[in-house]
Amino acid sequence: HFVPNNHAINVLQSHLDSENFMLTKVVNRTDFNAFMETTFIASLYTFRWYNLIEMPILTFKDKMYARKDWSSDFISRLIGIPRIRQLRVKPECEVNELMKPMVPYCTLPWSILNSDNDDYGIRWRQATFQDLQRYFTYWRYTSDSNSSVFSLPGKTGNVYSASGYIADLGTNRENTERILQDLNTWNWLDPHTRVAFVEFTLYNVNNHLFTQITLIVEHLPNGVFLYVQNADSVHIRE
Repeated sequence: HFVPNNHAINVLQSHLDSENFMLTKVVNRTDFNAFMETTFIASLYTFRWYNLIEMPILTFKDKMYARKDWSSDFISRLIGIPRIRQLRVKPECEVNELMKPMVPYCTLPWSILNSDNDDYGIRWRQATFQDLQRYFTYWRYTSDSNSSVFSLPGKTGNVYSASGYIADLGTNRENTERILQDLNTWNWLDPHTRVAFVEFTLYNVNNHLFTQITLIVEHLPNGVFLYVQNADSVHIRE
């Protein structure tokens, strides 16, 4: 399935304009947030046809089936909802007092021993009762057995578990834009984030293919960002 897999990955690069950029240009968290809020959304939630006429809104009795946007290739549709999953390291790195004027803070490298699996409140502070009621899902650690994905290797050679902190996005463009803006405001991705996974599934109508796509963005302690794009397809036979 090399061709359909490659095509599915290219969907995220086929809706570029002067304000959007590819994942390969991400060099910091600000760039990653910009990629998600522009290229990612425009690619997965296209609402105009080739001739720029706006797509009709589908109306069903059940609201959950109202308006399912096409991707930018116009032959693939989003199945379920996309999500961002991150793995973090503990905030336990300490800079020597003599070096603090030059190195104000530090973060730990990724390892199983350094991985963070605590539950937090909004903005990674100690959880309050209000946090537990309103925002707790974004700041709650999810184990491997409950994440519904497999372990994957990154470009660094690290094999990352299927666990982490998960933020589900929306079924439509408007909800996804709002969620991404909230995550950005709350600094959900911060210096202690070591790797972020963007996970979603597309259905290719012409070829009857379900494709699971995972974008892996690693953030090293020295500030370097690395990325890997994975796609796995399953053909549905009639």
